[in-house]
Amino acid sequence: RVFYCVNYPGHVVNDNRALETLGGARAVSEAFFRQHQQQQQQQQRASQSSGDAKKAAAPEAKLPLTFRPKCSYSRAINGVITPSANILLKVRWRKRKRPTEHATPRNPTVQIMGKITKRADFRRLSDFQVCRSEPAPLSGPKVRF
Repeated sequence: RVFYCVNYPGHVVNDNRALETLGGARAVSEAFFRQHQQQQQQQQRASQSSGDAKKAAAPEAKLPLTFRPKCSYSRAINGVITPSANILLKVRWRKRKRPTEHATPRNPTVQIMGKITKRADFRRLSDFQVCRSEPAPLSGPKVRF
C-alpha cells in the first residue's frame, strides 16, 4: 500500500479540525495529485529534450495551511510536497491486566503497513496576528496614558 505524509506544524488534538485547516480532504488529495502530474510532465520534457540543453526546474506543488480557515485575514503557509522513501509501521504493545512485582519486559509487535512515497513539509513560519474576539466599541470612555 502507498501512503502520503503531512508533517503538520502543530499539536493535533482534533483530526477533523486539522484536516479543515488544510482545506479539506479534497484539497489535500488534489495537491498530491498535482505534484504527481508535475513529475510526469517533467519526465516527458526531459526525455524529449536533448542532453545538452539545460532543464528548467518544475514548479513545486504546494499544500496551503490556514490555522484560521474562517478568517479572511489569515494568511496561508504553503507546504512543499517532496518525494519520500519512508515506511509506515504499526507498533502494538500488549497491555498488562495487573501490574506485578516481577514484570517481564513487554515485546512489541511491529507490522509494516506500507511505504510513504510523498510528504508535505511546512518549513516556513506563519505570520502572527492579534485578533480581537469581540468587536471594538464605537463610542466609549477615552483612556489617556
